[in-house]
Amino acid sequence: MVDFAPISEAGWVTVPVPFKYGLAFNWSLIIPWILAYIITTVETVGDLTAIAEVSGEPVEGEIHDQRLKRGVLLDGVGSALAAVFNTLPNTTFSQNIDDKKCLY
Repeated sequence: MVDFAPISEAGWVTVPVPFKYGLAFNWSLIIPWILAYIITTVETVGDLTAIAEVSGEPVEGEIHDQRLKRGVLLDGVGSALAAVFNTLPNTTFSQNIDDKKCLY
């Protein structure tokens, strides 16, 4: 039998506690972590480029380069904040990119 008492006793709203489970780093995982970072960065660049193309924005030049720099930076900041507040890191998803023009 499953005990649902902890769920029913939990509060409706709670404040996240930074580093609730502590801060630990396993150096043996540095290579897989770097590979995962490179893969998600390439995915973010591809998704941002596809969004710009679908939206009719330039996909070459200084404007596009600045957009990519900001997008990759903010993806990393979001993942870092997720780590601080004990949740999974975020990443971009290409499922949301459609071949129709985005309306702004």
